[in-house]
Amino acid sequence: MIWPFSLHGQQKTAEARAADIKSHRVPVVHLVRFPRLTINHGVVLFGATATEKEILFAAYDPNSPEKPVTLAYDRPSRTFFLPTN
Repeated sequence: MIWPFSLHGQQKTAEARAADIKSHRVPVVHLVRFPRLTINHGVVLFGATATEKEILFAAYDPNSPEKPVTLAYDRPSRTFFLPTN
C-alpha cells in the first residue's frame, strides 16, 4: 500500500472495482481516511451502478450487517464517500 492516495489512483481503483463486479468478482476493499485514519475498515463490494457523475457501490459492511451500505465514488472530485454508521 502506498500512501497518500492520489486522485488519479482513486479514479483507477473505482473503475477497476466496478469492472471486477461486472466480471462477477466480489472485491474486498480496505477503506481508510488519510492522513487522520478516522476510517480504517473493510467492506465487500457486490454491486455497482455507474453514471456520468458517480459510481455507487453496494457493499456488505460487517458493522451494519442488516442491510447493504453505499460506497459512493464522485467522478468530478475523484473521491470516495462512505456514510457514517
